[in-house]
This record gives sequence, C-alpha cells and structure tokens, in this order.
Amino acid sequence: MIKAREAREQSGNNIIDTTEIELLAAEKSIQKAVNEGKYSCWCYTYLHDQSVNHLRALGYTVKNCSDQRDGTMFEIKW
Repeated sequence: MIKAREAREQSGNNIIDTTEIELLAAEKSIQKAVNEGKYSCWCYTYLHDQSVNHLRALGYTVKNCSDQRDGTMFEIKW
C-alpha cells in the first residue's frame, strides 16, 4: 500500500508535469501567432488554473472560451 506522503508527492509531481505540458502548448500557439504578427492566439489544449495563473503572471490575458460545440479553446492576448 502506498503511504500518504508518497501519494502527496506523486500528486504534486503530476501537477507540475501537467502544467509544464500545458504551458508548452500555449507557448507553441503564442510563438506561431507572434511569427504571423498577431497580438493574440487560440490554444486548443485545456489549461488548468496553475497554467492560466502562470500565463497571467507573465502579463498575458487568458480567457476560457470553451463550449460543447467547439470544444476546448483558450484565447491568449498580449
């Protein structure tokens, strides 16, 4: 049986890994838009609160525009 301390540590590592993957997806979308001379982009990867807060701390505006018809969509502006 896994100990509670180990479970907390694994959960914390999973959150860090997930956030890193989400931020890489957002960065890819941002870089593509920058290369096209745009001031905003769409990220079609779900961004959890940690990722959104990190982007906002970097000065980006992030809006969750997801819906059932179109799926996951986050608008990122700079």
